[in-house]
Amino acid sequence: MSNIFMDEIIRNLANDDAVRLFHGRGHCFPGWEDINAEYYPPVLVVQCFGDEDGASIPPLLPQLKAVFHKTPLEAVVLQRRQGREVTWQVLDGEVPETVFAVEAGLRFEVELMRKQNIGFFPDMRLGRKLVRDLAAGARVLNLFAYTCSLSAAAMAGGAETVVNMDVSKAALRVGRRNHLHNALDVRSVQFLSFDIMRSFGRLNKSGPFDLVILDPPTRQKNRFDAVTDYPRIIRRLPEFLAPGASVIACLNAPHLGFDKLEGMFDPDRFTLISRLGRPPECPEKEPDRALKICRFQFKTGGG
Repeated sequence: MSNIFMDEIIRNLANDDAVRLFHGRGHCFPGWEDINAEYYPPVLVVQCFGDEDGASIPPLLPQLKAVFHKTPLEAVVLQRRQGREVTWQVLDGEVPETVFAVEAGLRFEVELMRKQNIGFFPDMRLGRKLVRDLAAGARVLNLFAYTCSLSAAAMAGGAETVVNMDVSKAALRVGRRNHLHNALDVRSVQFLSFDIMRSFGRLNKSGPFDLVILDPPTRQKNRFDAVTDYPRIIRRLPEFLAPGASVIACLNAPHLGFDKLEGMFDPDRFTLISRLGRPPECPEKEPDRALKICRFQFKTGGG
């Protein structure tokens, strides 16, 4: 079975950018369904889900070192996720004190060896590119901003202003640093720590926006549920959208497919422009279960 894992690592290791090198969770590689591997130069992070203990990885260390002979590899770490319980283990080398995810010339802080989420999602690569491509001269609203990688992409693409909103002050502090790491002008960026579901009035005062990004969690206890709350946000969007504005709607809920996400948007008010999903290095047996990204355009004077 090791050839499946190593072949994907070799195929996806193209440069020094952050990348998901192996995407077993897409169920395209029999026997490896509960393993992902991500590269944050110079660290390789192998993630094990459910009952998978990662025992198949240590015997592969010599092969991994050989594969990385032309790219930096200072440490191989294992993250085990069993429900809400998360453990970390260094399999080889030493983890540097500071690690960044580098993508398309931008740098983002990565926090290893502590939490479940490290502050960056490589499978959102196409979403960040789309934002960057659409951002020139735009007033951007980034809801559920987390560590603000999409905001940094917007500013790098020439956005006029960005308003980031997330309930987590700690995540937004990282987001501010992510802008500073990339010499982006934070005077044009706001970092607002509010519960989005209770802050529509503030959004009305901050708009109108030319580009809105929606990237919510599937479920956030006592705060957000994609099934019930995502449609509520979408219904309020016209209140703070500029004529012809773009909306990038993301959803990572396995039980909600593209049709469900698109069905939340009133076709009399919004036109579906394009669908995106995970990048090619993250193959999916069932695309509807994976990350979904849709671009809509607000119809001026609709409804």
